[in-house]
Amino acid sequence: MACKNIAFSITLCLTAVFTSVTVATVPDIGPTRTWSGKIRQKALQKRAPKAGYINDAATLSQLWTAWRPGKKLPTVDFSKKMILVGTVPGPNLVIMRPSINDSGDVKFSVAGTKMGGPGFGYKLVVINSNGVIKVNGKKVVTPAQRSSNRAQELKAAVKSFQLHLTFTGESDKPYYDLLLSVPEFAFRRDNPFSLQGNITTTQAIKIIDYLKAENMLDQADITGGLKKQPQPFYFLRLQAGKTYFSKQLHWDISMLQHFEGIHSLLDGNAAKSMKTLIARLSGHRREWTAAKTASIKDSVTVKVVGKLRTGLMAIGAETTGTTITANGITWELELGKQTTFRKEAQQLDGKQVIVHGRLERKQGVEIQERWIVTVTSLGTLDK
Repeated sequence: MACKNIAFSITLCLTAVFTSVTVATVPDIGPTRTWSGKIRQKALQKRAPKAGYINDAATLSQLWTAWRPGKKLPTVDFSKKMILVGTVPGPNLVIMRPSINDSGDVKFSVAGTKMGGPGFGYKLVVINSNGVIKVNGKKVVTPAQRSSNRAQELKAAVKSFQLHLTFTGESDKPYYDLLLSVPEFAFRRDNPFSLQGNITTTQAIKIIDYLKAENMLDQADITGGLKKQPQPFYFLRLQAGKTYFSKQLHWDISMLQHFEGIHSLLDGNAAKSMKTLIARLSGHRREWTAAKTASIKDSVTVKVVGKLRTGLMAIGAETTGTTITANGITWELELGKQTTFRKEAQQLDGKQVIVHGRLERKQGVEIQERWIVTVTSLGTLDK
């Protein structure tokens, strides 16, 4: 009987030992796709992200244009993927073998062949981002977090904030450059196409918040300078203390709408200068609008009468922040670059409105299916 009890106890102990062991599940990160190459211009190596990874389309586009010009930009679903970036000096092949531990930390080192010569070699490695928390020991920063961090950097030195808009490219007639500055300065009179305007710290903060809301801070470059090209474009440069961001603006209707958005935040000589710059571009409005309209192929135009809500938030930031609900159906509203629509939405929050716009369906991560109306008109029932 005693032996049976001992055997029973051993069985229980062994059962307890084996049932308490849990095997950690390590996600399969891939890689799923790679690109590599060699570049003779050593200076372009500085374009590699310091964090060692890319997790947004804008950053990929900037790097791809610099490193693989003339080649088709690939489509990467950054809700499920991220790209690891490695470089080595000289015209060498890059070797990268990423792995992930059970803490969600992706580890990778960069090695290469040993040929001497100019330039550098690079490799882009696409991996599955599900379960990835860190890369080489540092927490992954999302585009939204990066945008907020950059806004805080600019605001911390807002007393020295300056915004530069510089035109470059070939044109039959000159376009205006613009400087908006918190530090006061004497106006230049030697160049009639160089506009200037003083702004307050309050206006500077509003500009920073506007650029953040338009995803322009997240997409800004921290290393690139102005490079003259034959095609026309505006170069946006932000400075505050030792913080510096820049971005090349597309020569299209979105650029003009961004300028109008900034103009709405100004007054005095700053507003006058921005208005002059916008007026010089106004002749392109029709062609740019037509080009945008032509790019919209199949579409569904809707009219919705319902209750508007704004200032909303969702998990993973998967919301435009504004919705309309009618007959128990809720659609998101995309107000785009229109400052007027945003102000009206704030005033009409919780009220019955009429919305006209283009309806489209988008796939999300937390929200599997999102229905969004890109607003073309917004008003109350009595309009």
